[in-house]
Amino acid sequence: MEIKEYKIKAPIFKITINKTFFFVLGKAAVFLSKHDFKIREKIEKLNIDFIKLSILGMKESLIFKRRGNSLKKTKVLNDNSLKIEIIFKNIDSAFLLLIGQIGPEQGFWEHRIFLKGNISNALIFTEVLKRVEAILFPGFFHKKLFKTKPELALKDYLLRTALYLLTPVWLIEFLIRGN
Repeated sequence: MEIKEYKIKAPIFKITINKTFFFVLGKAAVFLSKHDFKIREKIEKLNIDFIKLSILGMKESLIFKRRGNSLKKTKVLNDNSLKIEIIFKNIDSAFLLLIGQIGPEQGFWEHRIFLKGNISNALIFTEVLKRVEAILFPGFFHKKLFKTKPELALKDYLLRTALYLLTPVWLIEFLIRGN
């Protein structure tokens, strides 16, 4: 199935929020892939080299390169390598997922997301995203994101604290780069 590209017309607020959350989600996923055992375990099961998240109609995308059992953020996507692409149908769909109003599974169920690639790898990556969101978002978001509240150990709360301390630094980097 070929997906037709088109120019996006959306409020600048939603575009800015989506770019910011893509940036923070990317940084958080890379950080947690290095420090969280459960995420490293799931990444090790992936049979792909690249994971691309993008919004239909926007040129910005979030590309992860798998390195062993961790992720690295990259801007270059090798077309010949094994990959999955997760494409949000529109900016509103991405907005709802990125601000924690819906979880990744609900986005797939409601056809807000297109998938190019192996569905088993996409499901594994969805588990990685759920784990990142469980640590990244505070507890009151968990009711909407998860069917059952994720069990977080003390180390997970320490990782959340580290993420909250690093996020302002990442946002300053984001503003300086002008992404």
